[in-house]
Amino acid sequence: MNREISLSEIYEEIKAKKKIDSDVASFLFKKYGDRFIRALELVNSRRIIKYIFLPSKIERWVVIGKHDKYLVFPRTFCQCNDFYLSVVIRKSIDACYHLLAQTISEAVGNYEEKAMDDSEYAQFISEFYELRHDSR
Repeated sequence: MNREISLSEIYEEIKAKKKIDSDVASFLFKKYGDRFIRALELVNSRRIIKYIFLPSKIERWVVIGKHDKYLVFPRTFCQCNDFYLSVVIRKSIDACYHLLAQTISEAVGNYEEKAMDDSEYAQFISEFYELRHDSR
């Protein structure tokens, strides 16, 4: 794992092995540093939740971080400030630790799963909109 690889490739590698072996762990630590350690802490404490809305089967992922809970779109987006500053603005890294935690937890199957009715979706999403606007 010497070349620069994407979060999607990391996901596929972990999912295929069903674990993080020493090579992957070493690569992730070199690439993400403390973000990798914090991501593992979230995974090990099962602070990643996959919500499935029924009957539509819409999936939404939530990561409960140190200071807040964040809506995460797998391997694409997290609504935390670190993602905005480090990934979007500075382009210094490709993931915050919440996004990395979601990727790892999905790949190894270590997350909580909750089913909700489609009628609850609007309220669910509005909580994340309100969280971001209340903190300004």
